[in-house]
Amino acid sequence: MVDFMRMKFKSLLCVAVCVLASACASNNDSAWSKDSEKPYEDRQIEKSLERYTYKEDVQLTPGSEIYYHFEYDIELPVKDFPEGVIETIQQNILSLAFQKTVRNVDLNTFVTNHVDKLVRDWKRECLIESREYGESPMMESREVIRGRMLDPYCGIVSYVCDSYGHGRSFNSYRRSVNMDVKTGRIVKESNLFRTGYKPILRELLVEYLPENVDKGSIDLRTFQPSEDFYLTEEGITYLYPQGEIGCMADGIIEVTIPWSAFSIVRVK
Repeated sequence: MVDFMRMKFKSLLCVAVCVLASACASNNDSAWSKDSEKPYEDRQIEKSLERYTYKEDVQLTPGSEIYYHFEYDIELPVKDFPEGVIETIQQNILSLAFQKTVRNVDLNTFVTNHVDKLVRDWKRECLIESREYGESPMMESREVIRGRMLDPYCGIVSYVCDSYGHGRSFNSYRRSVNMDVKTGRIVKESNLFRTGYKPILRELLVEYLPENVDKGSIDLRTFQPSEDFYLTEEGITYLYPQGEIGCMADGIIEVTIPWSAFSIVRVK
């Protein structure tokens, strides 16, 4: 009798384990895996950040009223991430902000060299032109870079950088980079979505376009997700530069798709 009860108990235990395994498998197939929870509290991330600011006005020549203005305001993490990850995240951020590969360099030295190069090129062009036509307010230039780190969501932290410059030409951008908080590695779109996601994503992007954008002007067959996007608790936001969709007057366009709209998203 005792052996029979033991066998029955083992059978029931096996059934329970199978049911639990099935439930776990079902949960793991949902939008987010169990390993995708926030590893840090928002206030902890906020304490780990420091703002690096740099401002300089460089004259074209002594006594000139023509300047090159530099304004940098960049937020960098300095602690609270796993060992060895801070440097990787900082390098990814600086590479985004300055649109060039930044690896194992002192920030102050890098910015100084960056500014010096831009000033040399600017002065050379302006001085050649000023000898023939004289100085003009059109020669004045400005470079502004502002970067902010967002609260981490599902094991990913996004960084958004605004930049613009004017002078010879005017360029205004909003770019982003997404990083795994455990490794610092960049998270790309292909890391988020299952295979075959693009047609569905294009439809969602059109559906959630801001009301001021003319949807009729977008060809769904050729419309592609932007390479720049960031993650928040609300959803995924895609960034489109001026004129890429809509008209130039619309400026930078942001399209946010809420998490509730997704059934194919997962963080690997």
